[in-house]
Amino acid sequence: MIEAVNLNMSFHSHTGTVHALQGVSLQVNVGEFVAVRGASGSGKTTLLLACAGLRRPDSGHVRLLGTDLYSIASPARAKLRAESVGFVFQQFHLIPYLSVLQNIMAPCLGSKIQHAESRAKELLDQFGLSRRAGHYPQQLSTGERQRAALSRALLNSPKILFADEPTGNLDPDNAALVLQALRSFARNGGAVLLVTHHEDSARTADRTITLKEGKPA
Repeated sequence: MIEAVNLNMSFHSHTGTVHALQGVSLQVNVGEFVAVRGASGSGKTTLLLACAGLRRPDSGHVRLLGTDLYSIASPARAKLRAESVGFVFQQFHLIPYLSVLQNIMAPCLGSKIQHAESRAKELLDQFGLSRRAGHYPQQLSTGERQRAALSRALLNSPKILFADEPTGNLDPDNAALVLQALRSFARNGGAVLLVTHHEDSARTADRTITLKEGKPA
């Protein structure tokens, strides 16, 4: 599902060159939930973005669902993401002027999704948000916002979920709910790549990869 081989990536800053990734490889198979741990600045999010086709590495290869991501044009990568990938982030990225239902259906703007409204309502039920369908993000609790963001990520029935610190702003109960949803997604034939600095969150995964200063630790 995901295969990254010998990824290297550097950035230039006023303090010099930052080696964000140095020879990092990983593989996530069907039905697998893999966590990437490390301190802030260790390269976790950079690795996730490279694997998702959102940030081209300086060298190395990424295959997503058998496609060499950086050998195809940007529109083709975007199409692949829209059709097969879901994203969950720490900051939710809900659109403030759209209702919960409209936020969940937002992926329809980038890709045609059959029965999108009925699928969105199923997700509202699944994550206990049915009574919040007409509310706006600012009217939701933190846990409800993340559940709405997770519902949006699942709308297109993706094959892969990328999750960047999805429990970072959540209380233990809501964090457990989100992690269980990710685990269930993998068990049902998907694949999950989770970035986290929390040991408890990483324990939910099948395997953990640890980065330190851009290198496998």
